[in-house]
Amino acid sequence: MSTLKRTKYNFFGINIDGNIISIAFVTVPLVLSAFTHIWNPVGSPSIHDDEGHYIRRAIHVSEGLGAQEKGRGYDHPYFGWLFLGNIFSIVGYPDSLSPKLGDVSSIEALWSVPRILVGLLAVVDTFLIYKIAEIRYNRKVAFIAAVLFAVMPSSWLMRSVFLETIQLPLILLSILFALYYTKNYHDKLTSEDGKYYDLLLLLLSSLSGIFLGLAIFTKIPAFTFIPVVAYLIVVGGGWMNHGKKRATIERLRILRFWFIPVILVPILWPVYAISVDGYDKFIEAINFQMTRSSKPLLDAMLLFYSTDPVLLILGIAGIAFCAAKREFLFLIWIGPFMLFLYILNYVSYFFLFPLIPAFCIASAVMISDSANAIFKERRKRIKQILPFAAIFAIGAFGLITTTALVVSEENSSYLEAAAAAMRYLPNGDRIQSNGDITENTLDSDAGLTIIGSPGFYWIMQYVFDKNEYDYRTQYSLISMKTVSNILEGSEKVLMVADTGILEIINNEREPDNERAKLRAERLSEIYKNTELAAKLGKVEIRTNYHS
Repeated sequence: MSTLKRTKYNFFGINIDGNIISIAFVTVPLVLSAFTHIWNPVGSPSIHDDEGHYIRRAIHVSEGLGAQEKGRGYDHPYFGWLFLGNIFSIVGYPDSLSPKLGDVSSIEALWSVPRILVGLLAVVDTFLIYKIAEIRYNRKVAFIAAVLFAVMPSSWLMRSVFLETIQLPLILLSILFALYYTKNYHDKLTSEDGKYYDLLLLLLSSLSGIFLGLAIFTKIPAFTFIPVVAYLIVVGGGWMNHGKKRATIERLRILRFWFIPVILVPILWPVYAISVDGYDKFIEAINFQMTRSSKPLLDAMLLFYSTDPVLLILGIAGIAFCAAKREFLFLIWIGPFMLFLYILNYVSYFFLFPLIPAFCIASAVMISDSANAIFKERRKRIKQILPFAAIFAIGAFGLITTTALVVSEENSSYLEAAAAAMRYLPNGDRIQSNGDITENTLDSDAGLTIIGSPGFYWIMQYVFDKNEYDYRTQYSLISMKTVSNILEGSEKVLMVADTGILEIINNEREPDNERAKLRAERLSEIYKNTELAAKLGKVEIRTNYHS
């Protein structure tokens, strides 16, 4: 009777079972990632305006109202909020939380659910990075890369509800299935069961294409990852080692099945716009996205550096190290993406999230291979330990830095202001601090304009169904008629002036076009003609009436 041979590893003179090592290698990064991305989800980072937009649209989907909001532009494809909206429907969000109007704990709970969801996606990202590095390189590289992603401060920013946080696992899944395709292609060369492998390869390449198509259907810049996935399928598939005719036929056949979903899935977006007679608005929105005010790539990279200089330096060094060894995967990974962002010239810091896995894996390759190159066959134990010692030091620094961010409470005054604003609705003094309403007089007030960040008003409008009010943000061009009515007192206004609005009013943001200048002037006029009702941290609540 044969017995399975169990591999033993020697660490500091202690023999440890190989299965335990394997489980530990994947478990440790996942536990670290769960802590950094899910613990205290609403405390930090600061709530961003875009989060309010995407959560609002997801609730719109969960209520069966469709992917496109009536009267709004075609700024991004739909998969991001379709994904969130369907999960909201499954868990019964937000009704399952039984939120109370004006209650701070309810506001915190409303923000917790979507942030926990994207935190879970970041844990999935950690696992996918591990598997990608393990298949392409080895388990040591996989462990180092996954730990870097789990603990470094730049990854901590992925706790926010952005399209990039939903998009990233789709990109990583596309890369992973391309690598599985490569692995099984090499297995096919030594197998007698060719038909089985042909079907498997077709399935793997199609799955890779579907996930990349969904990534593009989440946000358009994902199309820049077509070259890296195609590179893995074509060059990684080993065709270069076979006859030219066979290589051409197989390349065209597989790429055809891979490329079909890459194109067909995101094309649903313009097809829908055409079907509802919205083609002109669709083109207008695309032009706006491509010609917005200048926000250079360099500024975003400098912000990345200020947040996480260690990973940025390690990542760039790792990519250069790999290129010197003729490993061009990471150059193809980041090159087209960076070039597109440079040309676009409108880059927020969270646009750079797809770079983080490449930085982590390239850094891990450099750390692992450097130890092998330095010691070669000599001092075998030091060669084994050195990469883990390096990642322990870097990981400890990253974890300490990220932990300080995780436990911070950046949004406490923001949440309090969101709850208080609801209590300052006309007659809103009848809403108690625990959310109880002693008199049902809130809905009797017509002609109310609410001005505030998208991070505020989605809760009033979509959770508490306050749809009778006119909601405006700092990006809205408020009509002169509305401004005149507010100044005359014939129309009521509730302004929740957060940092974004106050920067415009205090001329800290230079208007870059005539429309922005008009927005700032009208917003300032309304601000000056309202009274301060409450101030919570940096947020001011202002009205032109007494509730």
